[in-house]
Amino acid sequence: MTSTTLHFLSYNVHLFLGTVVGNFDLVTKFLNKVSADVPRQKYEDSKRLDSIIAEVQKINPDIVGFSEVWANDSKKKFISGLKSQLEYSVWDKNEDPLEMGSGLLLLSRYPLSDVSFTKYNRLSGSDSKSQKGFLMATAKIDSQKLLIVHTHTQADDNNDAIEARKDNINQLHSSISSAADRSIPVILLGDLNIIGENESDTSTNEYEFLCDILKQSQMFDSYRTLNPNTALDLGYTCDAVNNRLIKYFAPSDAKKKVRQRLDYMFARGITPTSVTVPKTFTFQTSDGTMDLSDHYPLDGHFLLP
Repeated sequence: MTSTTLHFLSYNVHLFLGTVVGNFDLVTKFLNKVSADVPRQKYEDSKRLDSIIAEVQKINPDIVGFSEVWANDSKKKFISGLKSQLEYSVWDKNEDPLEMGSGLLLLSRYPLSDVSFTKYNRLSGSDSKSQKGFLMATAKIDSQKLLIVHTHTQADDNNDAIEARKDNINQLHSSISSAADRSIPVILLGDLNIIGENESDTSTNEYEFLCDILKQSQMFDSYRTLNPNTALDLGYTCDAVNNRLIKYFAPSDAKKKVRQRLDYMFARGITPTSVTVPKTFTFQTSDGTMDLSDHYPLDGHFLLP
């Protein structure tokens, strides 16, 4: 039996260029309220977008899940810029200028069918003004099918947000269970906004909840499967100690030196051979070398039997 190696990239890129929320930066600047303690929504977004395209072209993955690509024009620029390598694309197609869409964009080297977008039933706080949900598509890889699920769940850590996020996970699991029989491999990509481990290197209650729910569909956390030692292999995808962009987007997190594992690749029926958190996605600015997003990407290689 031969296997196909598949290369996945999951990346929260924090691109608010061309959105109403992104324009709030101009308002605060006009009102002279910009300071180191006021979060920005944009930072060199156009240049970051072009640089992200260049980085993805360089590593040449088979499937990419972007989140927080909020403006449709930005999605279309990613699709156009990566078309030669990633011919097929899926997004929510929300064209209402008064709504924030899902921010999700799925790109694939392989043809995609059975494409759908589902908005989450429960969202809280500022996320309730978005269209957060999940994309599903089936990739045809030689004679094999692979169900790809890409999502960005409820953010924040207050009680309402946590309960909304649990509802997101249950809805996600229900849709995965309905969409594919147990013989079809599945990969779930995205920023789940669930902290994997706390400061004492033990699993959080919410992470245990996530794993218990997805285990019902025989899906497992690929990064932690390959890196079981939580003390040595932390896997932080949001790291205010090392990431140089967080101080602009989340100055309070930078002050607290927040470090969290929020992005995941859960899989069934495909075998992870490497899942890493590359920190080389950078570009040059007047402030020096800067990270391309406030999240690091998650880069994974899997064997599809």
